[in-house]
Amino acid sequence: MPQDSKPVLCLGLPFGSWACFAVCLILVVVAMMSAHLASHKSAKETANNLERFSQMSPEEAALQRVTRPVGTDKIVGTLNILAVGTFIIGIALLGWFAAANVLSQEHARSIDRLALWLINCHKFVSG
Repeated sequence: MPQDSKPVLCLGLPFGSWACFAVCLILVVVAMMSAHLASHKSAKETANNLERFSQMSPEEAALQRVTRPVGTDKIVGTLNILAVGTFIIGIALLGWFAAANVLSQEHARSIDRLALWLINCHKFVSG
C-alpha cells in the first residue's frame, strides 16, 4: 500500500446500498407485472361486460352499477412505496460511505499538516 493512501472505511455500506438498489429494481418489476396482470384482467372483464350489456335492453343496462372499487391496486401501491423506500436507503448508505471516507481523509491530512507545521516550528526555534 502506498504511503499516502488511507484504508477505506465502512466498506460494507456500498454493498448494502447495492443490495437496496437490487431490491428496489425487483420491487419495481414485480409491481409492474402485478399492474399489468390487473390491467389485463380488468380489460377482459370490461369486454365481457360490454358483450353482456349489448344483449340487454337499454332500460336494463341503465340499471347496472359498478360492483367493485375502481382505483389503484393496493399491492402495486405497497410495492411502489417499498421500492421508493429501499432506493432512498441505498442513496443514504452511499452518502454515508462517501462522507465517512472523505471526512476521514480530510482529518488525516489536517493532522499531517499540523505535525509538519510543528516540526518546522521546532526546527525554526532550535535552529
